[in-house]
Amino acid sequence: MSQPLKTTVAVLDELCVNQRALKRALAVIRLNQARHAESSSLLAAVLTVAGEGAAAPSEQALAAAKAELESFLQQHCPGVNCQAHAVPAADAGRALNALCKHLEASLIIKAADPHGALIKLVRPPLDLQLMRHAPAPLLVAGHEEWTEGGIIAVAVDFAAEGEQSHALNLRLLRQAQRFSMATGAQIHLLQALTPVFKSRVYALDGYAERYDGHEQEALRLQELIKRQLRFAAAHGLSAERCHVQEGRPDEVIPALCAALKPTLLLLGTRARKAFKAALWGNVCERVLDGLSCDVAVLTPKSVAREADALH
Repeated sequence: MSQPLKTTVAVLDELCVNQRALKRALAVIRLNQARHAESSSLLAAVLTVAGEGAAAPSEQALAAAKAELESFLQQHCPGVNCQAHAVPAADAGRALNALCKHLEASLIIKAADPHGALIKLVRPPLDLQLMRHAPAPLLVAGHEEWTEGGIIAVAVDFAAEGEQSHALNLRLLRQAQRFSMATGAQIHLLQALTPVFKSRVYALDGYAERYDGHEQEALRLQELIKRQLRFAAAHGLSAERCHVQEGRPDEVIPALCAALKPTLLLLGTRARKAFKAALWGNVCERVLDGLSCDVAVLTPKSVAREADALH
């Protein structure tokens, strides 16, 4: 069983009561504490501070921002163990990665930034920087409120063979179990079946029906569904909590989420270089733009860090 969340890092763009990252962090921590009263949770709030013009903020400006944040947390986060930090906005990605490693963060929470191909080319938004390189799972806060119960959706992929693919599916499930422990939500598995040949959409219990296209392709898609069912059964999830649909992941995952209405979607990502990512995109980034629920992303570095910890 996964351990309760220990250190949650909330990235704040400004000090306001309706800051989504802070609200989500408080909800996660309080739900976690309600279910695990014996565990201690730390909220590390990080305020990004811009300088004058193109200049970086001075040490005095960062110290003043940190003091203001400390006062804000005392007023708006009663009963929560908090730390305040301030980092330069221009170098926030690198500074946050270093801070999260130092704090051994369990989770990073950030509200979604404006996206677009031109923005990504000129300077990747902070949420996308963290999505590619964060040393801990990243939760991009959507507009929905967190409540006890609900659904946690996990986007799994059984098309890729090998240990790395299996490890990612397993770590996504473990992270979902962590959130489930904190919120009491049910875990559901989503899989996009990307066909080589054009064929129809099938419900999970209809995988044995005839597909249009070559017989070999039909057998391949059936095998992917069987792998999902075996994985679910091995971890105590019923077939009713498994969902599949044919199509590209960036189309299928939002469609399945629209039907399920999860509180949270978990995805794995592969980091790309900035120019290639801006032009061709990343499945996680494209899915993020089409959802209103929270999206939690396991980055390559967060997966590697957990693997190192296990060894």
